Amino acid sequence: MNGVGETTQAPGAMAGSGVMETRLRHLRLNLLRQKGWRYLRYFHLRDFISGVQTEIRTVGVSGAGLGFAEMAIAIEFPHIEFMLTDVVLPGRPNYWKAMDMCMRWHIRNVRFGVWDLLAPPPCRFDAVVSTEVLEHIKTPEIAIRNQLLATRKVFYALAPFATSVANNSVEKRMTAYLQHEHFVCGYDSEFFAAQIDGVATYGAYWHGQGGKFRQKLQGLSAEDAETQFDELVQEAGNDIQLREPSQGACMAIKAVARV
Repeated sequence: MNGVGETTQAPGAMAGSGVMETRLRHLRLNLLRQKGWRYLRYFHLRDFISGVQTEIRTVGVSGAGLGFAEMAIAIEFPHIEFMLTDVVLPGRPNYWKAMDMCMRWHIRNVRFGVWDLLAPPPCRFDAVVSTEVLEHIKTPEIAIRNQLLATRKVFYALAPFATSVANNSVEKRMTAYLQHEHFVCGYDSEFFAAQIDGVATYGAYWHGQGGKFRQKLQGLSAEDAETQFDELVQEAGNDIQLREPSQGACMAIKAVARV
């Protein structure tokens, strides 16, 4: 469950498609093999989409990055149209490999485009989502406002979690920028409440769950990840917890709202 609706299997998802099931497993396995937070980023977004999948037919993804996580979700929920977007900058967009795979695999419910979050949105979607995007924008308030303008029904964002104390530290903010090109250390519930009426916030990347999961992945070989695939998928689910983020307990925050 994701705080918006019940987590359920999409009606008819993957029906009669052994080929697509194999491709979905391939994408998920690669996310595990890439280590870091990649699989948990996918898993949290997938949990959100699953909870609202009977209500939506279009999803706008801002800051899609490589796009493989969204591809996996699109395969599992073929009745939903996904638009993967990014901004035009040196090295971006960089979803070209995902675009090529979608064409070769005949994934017909994924499109690609460009979306500058600091400009009025070019179109609207039932759901607008972003994963670890806002912290890369100097004026996230404007970005959120434009995301909400593009949202017909539900909004989702995942970003680093940090308190105002951390953000008031010049040294910590400089470290965040030099290491990750983040303009802030992170956001807290108060920040999102000031931007979005009726927003619900939840912690993610919990130290005792997602943090341990990430550490476990770091020590696995590619072969280990394949052998332990089912176990790892099950373990990733432990990071889904419907409770507020708190200092020292988690490293990310999710914001979910109905518009």
